[in-house]
Parts: sequence; structure tokens; C-alpha cells
Amino acid sequence: ILPGMHRFQPCTSHPKTTELMLATLEHWIKQWGQDSIFVIGNNDGTSWCQCEHCRALDPPEEKKIRSVATRYWTFVNGLVTRALEKYPDAELYGWAYQNFHQPPAGIVPDSRVGVQLAFNNRCTRHALDDPACPVNARFLGHFKGWQRLGNPSFTWEQMNAGFRWYMPLERTYPRDIKTFQTLGVGGTMLPIAPPDGVYGPVYDNTTVPDQWRNAWQTIYLTAQLLWDADRDLDPMLEEANALFYGPAWNNGMRAFRDRLMKASAETPGCFGYLNDTP
Repeated sequence: ILPGMHRFQPCTSHPKTTELMLATLEHWIKQWGQDSIFVIGNNDGTSWCQCEHCRALDPPEEKKIRSVATRYWTFVNGLVTRALEKYPDAELYGWAYQNFHQPPAGIVPDSRVGVQLAFNNRCTRHALDDPACPVNARFLGHFKGWQRLGNPSFTWEQMNAGFRWYMPLERTYPRDIKTFQTLGVGGTMLPIAPPDGVYGPVYDNTTVPDQWRNAWQTIYLTAQLLWDADRDLDPMLEEANALFYGPAWNNGMRAFRDRLMKASAETPGCFGYLNDTP
């Protein structure tokens, strides 16, 4: 076991791993029903089995970049083929995550399986389609690769950590939502700690329950734009800020938000959740 919650993966080429995972998947399908969404993910870590059978699944182009996309989707394809024989209406998803962001080179994901695009390494200072951002140029390529395959998809946006530091995203992320629409992405999940949640000793009396205060504009706009990505951004921002801040909006808060966004947009470099965006 690695530090924190990060763990090694089991041997995904071993038949017993498939049997164990299949039994677990069938258990939850029975409990929650076939109309629920089931995402088949790895343990939250990048250490994978190095036995000869697993390594033999890695195409040369994936070995060069230490990707395990083919072995992950080989495992998912085998698992869902058997699960869908018994539960043909189950809504199953894999994900593109960690060291398997890109579409696999050695196998085609089952067309019946959706993809959760968890590109946590991308830059959130710049819009996804900003040609000046080298980090996002790479991830935009991944998005387009998944679009060509045609699997249903949605994104998981790990922005909640950045919200602790008051990073303003209400200009760039709405632009991303419109870009997602052109890329065939069906929706997005923007995780945030609920302000009315009940927290244990790990998170109580920390900044986590108050992350929403630093990000509510982005959360609000996301909710609006997922209904209609073509809505005009400026009127929504003006109305929401005026209602939230009251008289303070015209007496300092508008100027503060403008300066914050200007500093974010004009400072060199990238920022984001993981190491690709220092």
C-alpha cells in the first residue's frame, strides 16, 4: 500500500481478478438496479502489475509513455461483455484517468461502455481550446481521440482542491463547457464539498466545508450552462454576484473579482490539480 489512499492494482490479466470483479459488479447491479450508472475504476494509484502476461498487453507506443490504457480496457471489455450477458440494460462506464488518459492503442473499447474522462492533470488557468497552453493542447488531443471512438462520455473535474486558494474559473470553465459540447461530451461532474455536510475529524474545522465560497460562481454557471451551453455569460454573472454580495457588489467586490480574474489570466504559467500544471 502506498502513502495515503493510493494502492497498487491487482493483476488484471489473471482470470480470478475478473471473477472477483464480476461478482462484485453483479452484486451492485442487483442492489441498485440496471438503471443506475456503474463506473469501473482502478484503485486510486498508478502502480500496475508487472507480470509477463500484463506487460505483454502493452503496445510499444504505450510502453514509451508508460501508459496502461490497453491493459485497462482489455480488462474492462472482458468484464462488461460477461456482465451485459446477464444484465443487458446495465449502464456501464470505464474511465480515462491517471496513466491511461488516452484511448488505448491495442484494443477498441466496447461501444456499449461509456467513458468518464478524468483528466485531472490539465490546466485550469487556460481554457481547454487555448492554443497558447501546451498542457491543454495535449489533453484536447485526448478529448478528440475519444470523440473519434464515439463512446458516450462525461468529464470529472477535480477542481475542488484549487478552490481552496480562490482560483477564479468563472471565465475559463464555462468556455470549456461549450467546447465539450462540440467534442460530443455528454456532461460534466464538478465535485465540491457541500456546505451543509456533516464532517468527521479529518475535515471538520478545515477549509474543505467552505470551498464553495471560493467557487460558487463557477458552480452556479456550470449548473446553468449544462442546461443551455449557449447562454450569455455576462448577464448571469452580473445577476448572481449582485444577489450574492448585495450592496458590496458595487462597492468593491466587482473590482476585486475583476482584478482577481485579470491576475489569473495574465500571470505566466499554468495551474491545476496535479503535477502537469505547476
